[in-house]
Amino acid sequence: MEANEAARSHTFKVNHIAIVESLATSEFLTGRELAGYLRGQLEDSKTPITVSYSEVATPDDFREVVASLATRAEYEGLRPILHVEAHGEDDFGLHFRSGKLHWREICDALIPLNQASDFNLLLSVSACFGVNFISGVTLSRGAPCYALLGPSQDLSGSDLLNRFRIFYREVIHSQNLDLALTTMNQDQLEQGHMVFLLAENWFEDLMLEYLRKATHTKELKAAAMRMYVKAKGAGAASTLTDIKRHLLKNRPLLARNYYAEFFMVEHVPENAQRFAALLHAMEMTIAADSSDVPLSRFSR
Repeated sequence: MEANEAARSHTFKVNHIAIVESLATSEFLTGRELAGYLRGQLEDSKTPITVSYSEVATPDDFREVVASLATRAEYEGLRPILHVEAHGEDDFGLHFRSGKLHWREICDALIPLNQASDFNLLLSVSACFGVNFISGVTLSRGAPCYALLGPSQDLSGSDLLNRFRIFYREVIHSQNLDLALTTMNQDQLEQGHMVFLLAENWFEDLMLEYLRKATHTKELKAAAMRMYVKAKGAGAASTLTDIKRHLLKNRPLLARNYYAEFFMVEHVPENAQRFAALLHAMEMTIAADSSDVPLSRFSR
């Protein structure tokens, strides 16, 4: 979704903006410029939010900064926005001064930070193709962040820096994500826009894609046969029809199991209720889809 389309209230906490930059020294260091601007905003504000700036050269440097933020989040209550200034590559990931990180590897690095910050991590990627970060997100692991903010491909560098200035200035003075997103996009750009994506969006899209593929009638029949053979080997009296009926009945549990993993419910128990409406909607969708699969067709 575009950032100015975010209409609902976001369950989000922030007390720190961590700017990490890996641009060539010959380039205009937009991250350093942004950090200086925000520190100026802090001088006139009583906000609890702080700002830090780190230059990194390699992927390992980036991982170290992220790990340090995770430690501070766990032991000091840090709730950061992580702002990354680097170059991006469409189907790969981020370029550092020396080396690259695939989108999946970036997700791997961020998952512990998101968990330590109680699922409050907002990732801002000031890079071409930064929104492709979501290609590294999967259902079977915790989400790497609460939300992602970044530019469309056709947003100019000067417009991008200005948008981030406006966004972070509002975050500092109001600590209100919704207001910051709205303020950032009050003026229309001639081209390009800011993209704002939530972990909830990713979960829904990934879950529906999984259902289309892994729970197709053919796959369900194969799963039922595997369970039947295993049950017979253990001496159980279940029939193949019983197992098929059980699989259809329990398809909605798929969403609950993946929900617990993706939203880190074991480590962040409040997430069980924080995103409960999403889980309920997904379970209803799966249940309705299951009712459209008659056992007779499933049995052929």
